[in-house]
Amino acid sequence: MAISETATQVAQTTQQSAQAVDPLTMNIIAFSVLGGFAITFALPKIPKHIIHSLFLMFLGGVPILYELAVTDFQLPQLAIMTYIITAIIMLTGGTLVKDGWKEGGKLGYGAMIFGIIIMASVLIPTLYKINAITFNIPAYPPIINAILYILSGVLLLISTFMLGE
Repeated sequence: MAISETATQVAQTTQQSAQAVDPLTMNIIAFSVLGGFAITFALPKIPKHIIHSLFLMFLGGVPILYELAVTDFQLPQLAIMTYIITAIIMLTGGTLVKDGWKEGGKLGYGAMIFGIIIMASVLIPTLYKINAITFNIPAYPPIINAILYILSGVLLLISTFMLGE
């Protein structure tokens, strides 16, 4: 009984803290993240790819750490954040595909496949939600996306140093 009471208290505290954040503040944070990410495209290739790969690993690591009860932090579930994260994942996935194509070999083709998979896993549901397409990916656990993001981040980091441009 004590465990369920503790879980209920944690859920209530999480809901209260999520409600305590002003929507304007969350929008400012969201646009700051997008602006900061956009600025990375002005950086040289290696620092840019390091930042992008760390972002992908962060995006995949946070939900896994939350599910394992290591942290109470969750990514905000606001519509604007969803679209910003979608845009960032599309850009990073495109980078994976481009670098995988240049690199060739098993690792390069693996990076291309992961890039295409993460772009499709984000783009298709988003297009379906705005009624741009009539099909959707069947439901699957969100942990799969988290694992894909981590693996894609690692592949982007590896391909950055293997290409060495």
